Amino acid sequence: MDQPDPISADSGWAAIEARLRRWRIGYLLAALIAADIWKSPMASAAVLAGGVLSLLHLKWIEREVDRRLLAKETSRPRGFLWRLLLSAAVIYAIFRLHWLPLIAVLAGLFTPAAAICFEGIWQLVEFVRHRQEPDSTQSPRSVP
Repeated sequence: MDQPDPISADSGWAAIEARLRRWRIGYLLAALIAADIWKSPMASAAVLAGGVLSLLHLKWIEREVDRRLLAKETSRPRGFLWRLLLSAAVIYAIFRLHWLPLIAVLAGLFTPAAAICFEGIWQLVEFVRHRQEPDSTQSPRSVP
């Protein structure tokens, strides 16, 4: 008898994943606009290149983890090392050939990490906000 996966069955995890997607898109759009305003359209293209590369890499990792954990597959990783080497080669080529501004590419590559940081701050604010709300089950203390 198969039991449901507790992580995918929990609506809280689904909400977090949805918010992470929105954080990634929001950060990438904000970084694109900021790079275009402060630097140049080339910097904006660099942010977009780094963002697309990081999101593709994140998708590859998610797919591999899902395949390993959910399908309980024990075979060798298919192409994972090649994808990692491809990402490193692209970053190295950008660095050595000066196609795009490196700092802007790194800002795009930071997209998943920024989304996780934003979600952590969101979770902390929600925790503090709910912690400060009065609990209706407790009786109010009398003031002398």
